[in-house]
Amino acid sequence: MTSSGANNRPPTAEPRVLPEDPKETTTTTSILTGPLKLTFGDQSARDRTKARPRRVYRWSHEKNGTLASNVSRIKHSAHPDNKTLKLRKCNAFQACGTFKPELDITTERFLRQLDARKTVDPTPYISTTSELKFAEKRLKHLHDNSRKVPRCLVITSIDISRLVPATLTANMSTTINTHDPEHLDVTIRSDTKRYFGLEIPIWILGKTPDGGDSHKRPDCTIDDVLRAGGMFWFSMNELRTSDLRVWASGKHKNEWLAVGGIPKSIVIQAMPHDGAILHTSKKTEPVRARGCPEKYYWNYNNNRWDHNPNLKDYRPYRLAKAGDKRSHDDEKTTANLITNLIMGHMKRARRSDPDDSSDSGNNSDSDSTPDTEDDSESDDDI
Repeated sequence: MTSSGANNRPPTAEPRVLPEDPKETTTTTSILTGPLKLTFGDQSARDRTKARPRRVYRWSHEKNGTLASNVSRIKHSAHPDNKTLKLRKCNAFQACGTFKPELDITTERFLRQLDARKTVDPTPYISTTSELKFAEKRLKHLHDNSRKVPRCLVITSIDISRLVPATLTANMSTTINTHDPEHLDVTIRSDTKRYFGLEIPIWILGKTPDGGDSHKRPDCTIDDVLRAGGMFWFSMNELRTSDLRVWASGKHKNEWLAVGGIPKSIVIQAMPHDGAILHTSKKTEPVRARGCPEKYYWNYNNNRWDHNPNLKDYRPYRLAKAGDKRSHDDEKTTANLITNLIMGHMKRARRSDPDDSSDSGNNSDSDSTPDTEDDSESDDDI
């Protein structure tokens, strides 16, 4: 794809537009135009299924801008660009940015997502990785070196086996503005380039599982999927080699971007990281956030860090260590029913026994004694 539209594919390496004056700086803004069409049947989309992992991992902490269900709502900080944002009940994670397909599926917005230092103009993307070891390494680095001093660390495994590959086809218009660094609000020069027939790899998560062959789905648009309650994902490995040519460093290899939010329905497991060890399963001892002046413990009941909980009878750990020795109400009810049935059957058997009816009254009185004793034993069991 060239700016004139003479060719249908972009050049392998585009000439970079440099400012005429070294003191000048340039900014680019892109927007997708035309119908944002999704196709499923092409061979390239079908081949991409083989490279899709079954699960990805999201590392997070209490200082994240992304809202998370494993962080107490009182610790969610409001973003200055979206002050009224609340975590939806159906979401395990939710981005601060609002998804606008024409503006967000562009090189500039993907690069903005990869720059974790920026807080202005948040994107609708949520970063995950297909490598658990990398997620652990990132959390350990944040715990030990980040000036945010995160302490309540979590790695969440997410099932993406239902993602369906598709190809997004659209046109794109890119505007290059040249500014004076001392007067960024004044544009010295503006150039526009147009690209036609861009092909962008994309993944779709339907609201409900689709039992048919994904490559036999009819073509549709981005808006059709959004109206049906679907969600989108992107693979950074694929975006690097796509027509967008998104440049990313090696640490973003195998990174997957969820758009808008990650629903609880595809979360497999939330695993606490205490700052030194990742706890993949519940142990006999509570998990406390290391290096935190306040007492934060991981609650396996609600998959969240709790502040200073009562650990005198912290059942998730007591039960794992000693077992549940309580007699539950439903168990008592079942035992009572079984006991009453047995005792009733025994009484009926004695009444119907012909040998008992021929015995003397003394023998009859003596037979009543075991019945009374059996009844008392039944009461003791209750």
